[in-house]
Amino acid sequence: MMALYSPTEIAEGYTMEDVDEKYILSDGTRNLDIYYVQGLPHVEGMLMAFLPKEKIVIEADLYDSVGSNSPTASAPNAVHRAFYNNVQQLGLDISTIAPIHGSAVPWSNFLKVIGKAD
Repeated sequence: MMALYSPTEIAEGYTMEDVDEKYILSDGTRNLDIYYVQGLPHVEGMLMAFLPKEKIVIEADLYDSVGSNSPTASAPNAVHRAFYNNVQQLGLDISTIAPIHGSAVPWSNFLKVIGKAD
């Protein structure tokens, strides 16, 4: 363990949790489902979080909503396709994307970018 994490992190009492596929944090009222994102072209260990009651997915670098008031703010790429595929595989019912970089946007904006809009 010491080879993987700096002595400072160990001494400060950080707790490391391994997320292989899904990890749930709950306060008994609300769940935060944390998922390992599979199939990314060049990143290993990326996670996304989902609030099922609110239908909000929280992610970093899977979709950049900066300037995404226009649904064509960015061209679709392999990361977008991997994000979409993970959501479909997990059966997540998303209404809002809350990116770490940028403002929250409707899921429909993302669907338009990747050409999956109804």
